[in-house]
Amino acid sequence: MVRVADGPLKPLHRTTAEALPSAGVVSLMRPQTGQQIRRPRQRGARSPVELLAIFDSLRRDPSLRLNEAGRQVLRMLDACSAVVRDRQRIIDTVPAHCREPLSQLADGYAEIWQLLADDLRRTGIGDPAMVQPSSLGA
Repeated sequence: MVRVADGPLKPLHRTTAEALPSAGVVSLMRPQTGQQIRRPRQRGARSPVELLAIFDSLRRDPSLRLNEAGRQVLRMLDACSAVVRDRQRIIDTVPAHCREPLSQLADGYAEIWQLLADDLRRTGIGDPAMVQPSSLGA
């Protein structure tokens, strides 16, 4: 237990967690410091083979294929699957002067994808009442 600034006693792990900067602050600091930040794999992280299998399953799902919003989601996921399939070729062929801006863009998109994943989980994964073809805005 630690006393923090004349406050109540708190477990050390809570005090440490409160003192750490948020992910948003860290992402704002990164361009200024020039340091590479490696994030640990998130919960539920999958191998490239598993990701491609999940995408293949979604691509065959009529509730996505048969409306414009679903097809837009599938096109977006298809672009991501290209990165899964061709990551090393992309790394090898991106010009040197484009690597840092591309890495910043990938980091930013990864954060947005994580927000989307969190939102999807929060809105009821696995609840058949919430998963309807019309829920995609078709």
